[in-house]
Amino acid sequence: GSGRMRNMTTNYYDMVRLQELEDSKRSVFGRISTILTPISRTLAWMGFVPLHPEAPLRVILDIVCLVLLLLDSIMMPYMFAFHVSLKDVLVITWIACIVWMLDLILNFVTGYVTSDTVVM
Repeated sequence: GSGRMRNMTTNYYDMVRLQELEDSKRSVFGRISTILTPISRTLAWMGFVPLHPEAPLRVILDIVCLVLLLLDSIMMPYMFAFHVSLKDVLVITWIACIVWMLDLILNFVTGYVTSDTVVM
Protein backbone atom coordinates (compact mmCIF):
# COMPACT_ATOMS: atom_id res chain seq x y z
CA GLY A 1 0.00 0.00 0.00
CA SER A 2 2.28 2.80 1.26
CA GLY A 3 5.32 1.48 -0.68
CA ARG A 4 3.41 1.73 -3.95
CA MET A 5 2.24 5.25 -3.05
CA ARG A 6 5.85 6.25 -2.21
CA ASN A 7 7.03 4.91 -5.62
CA MET A 8 4.29 6.86 -7.40
CA THR A 9 5.24 10.02 -5.50
CA THR A 10 8.95 9.50 -6.23
CA ASN A 11 8.21 8.89 -9.91
CA TYR A 12 6.11 12.06 -10.02
CA TYR A 13 8.91 14.12 -8.47
CA ASP A 14 11.44 12.54 -10.86
CA MET A 15 9.21 13.48 -13.79
CA VAL A 16 8.91 17.05 -12.46
CA ARG A 17 12.71 17.30 -12.10
CA LEU A 18 13.20 15.97 -15.63
CA GLN A 19 10.69 18.49 -16.97
CA GLU A 20 12.47 21.34 -15.14
CA LEU A 21 15.79 20.16 -16.59
CA GLU A 22 14.34 20.07 -20.10
CA ASP A 23 12.86 23.55 -19.64
CA SER A 24 16.21 24.94 -18.51
CA LYS A 25 17.95 23.33 -21.49
CA ARG A 26 15.38 24.86 -23.83
CA SER A 27 15.93 28.30 -22.34
CA VAL A 28 19.73 28.03 -22.64
CA PHE A 29 19.55 26.69 -26.20
CA GLY A 30 16.92 29.31 -26.99
CA ARG A 31 19.33 32.05 -25.93
CA ILE A 32 22.16 30.51 -27.96
CA SER A 33 19.83 30.14 -30.93
CA THR A 34 18.83 33.78 -30.63
CA ILE A 35 22.48 34.80 -30.83
CA LEU A 36 23.47 32.42 -33.63
CA THR A 37 20.44 32.83 -35.91
CA PRO A 38 21.60 36.16 -37.43
CA ILE A 39 25.07 34.69 -37.94
CA SER A 40 23.74 31.59 -39.69
CA ARG A 41 21.40 33.73 -41.84
CA THR A 42 24.35 35.87 -42.91
CA LEU A 43 26.39 32.77 -43.75
CA ALA A 44 23.43 31.37 -45.72
CA TRP A 45 23.12 34.64 -47.63
CA MET A 46 26.82 34.40 -48.48
CA GLY A 47 26.30 30.85 -49.79
CA PHE A 48 28.18 29.02 -47.01
CA VAL A 49 25.25 27.22 -45.36
CA PRO A 50 24.86 24.36 -45.02
CA LEU A 51 28.57 23.63 -45.15
CA HIS A 52 29.59 20.14 -46.27
CA PRO A 53 31.89 18.49 -43.68
CA GLU A 54 34.48 17.81 -46.40
CA ALA A 55 34.27 21.24 -48.06
CA PRO A 56 37.65 22.89 -48.72
CA LEU A 57 36.91 25.72 -46.25
CA ARG A 58 36.10 23.19 -43.53
CA VAL A 59 39.17 21.04 -44.24
CA ILE A 60 41.48 24.08 -44.22
CA LEU A 61 39.97 25.31 -40.96
CA ASP A 62 40.37 21.84 -39.40
CA ILE A 63 44.06 21.80 -40.38
CA VAL A 64 44.57 25.32 -38.99
CA CYS A 65 42.82 24.25 -35.75
CA LEU A 66 45.09 21.21 -35.49
CA VAL A 67 48.20 23.40 -35.89
CA LEU A 68 46.87 25.88 -33.31
CA LEU A 69 46.08 23.05 -30.91
CA LEU A 70 49.64 21.76 -31.20
CA LEU A 71 50.97 25.30 -30.78
CA ASP A 72 48.77 25.86 -27.71
CA SER A 73 49.85 22.54 -26.19
CA ILE A 74 53.49 23.64 -26.47
CA MET A 75 53.14 27.36 -25.71
CA MET A 76 50.93 27.20 -22.62
CA PRO A 77 53.24 25.01 -20.52
CA TYR A 78 56.23 27.01 -21.82
CA MET A 79 54.59 30.30 -20.78
CA PHE A 80 53.76 29.00 -17.31
CA ALA A 81 57.15 27.35 -16.77
CA PHE A 82 59.28 30.29 -17.86
CA HIS A 83 56.93 33.14 -16.87
CA VAL A 84 56.59 34.49 -20.39
CA SER A 85 54.49 37.63 -20.54
CA LEU A 86 51.25 37.56 -22.47
CA LYS A 87 52.46 40.69 -24.27
CA ASP A 88 55.19 38.60 -25.91
CA VAL A 89 52.68 36.26 -27.55
CA LEU A 90 49.78 38.67 -27.98
CA VAL A 91 49.47 38.31 -31.77
CA ILE A 92 49.45 34.50 -31.62
CA THR A 93 46.89 34.60 -28.82
CA TRP A 94 44.54 36.87 -30.80
CA ILE A 95 44.88 34.77 -33.96
CA ALA A 96 44.10 31.61 -31.98
CA CYS A 97 41.08 33.26 -30.34
CA ILE A 98 39.67 34.40 -33.68
CA VAL A 99 40.21 30.99 -35.30
CA TRP A 100 38.55 29.18 -32.37
CA MET A 101 35.53 31.52 -32.58
CA LEU A 102 35.26 31.01 -36.34
CA ASP A 103 35.47 27.25 -35.85
CA LEU A 104 32.74 27.34 -33.20
CA ILE A 105 30.40 29.34 -35.43
CA LEU A 106 31.04 27.14 -38.48
CA ASN A 107 30.39 23.99 -36.42
CA PHE A 108 26.79 25.15 -36.00
CA VAL A 109 26.26 25.28 -39.76
CA THR A 110 28.31 22.25 -40.86
CA GLY A 111 26.66 18.99 -41.85
CA TYR A 112 27.76 15.69 -40.34
CA VAL A 113 28.41 12.17 -41.58
CA THR A 114 26.37 9.21 -40.37
CA SER A 115 27.26 5.61 -41.16
CA ASP A 116 26.36 5.91 -44.85
CA THR A 117 25.11 9.44 -45.61
CA VAL A 118 25.92 13.08 -45.10
CA VAL A 119 23.26 14.96 -43.15
CA MET A 120 23.08 18.63 -44.09
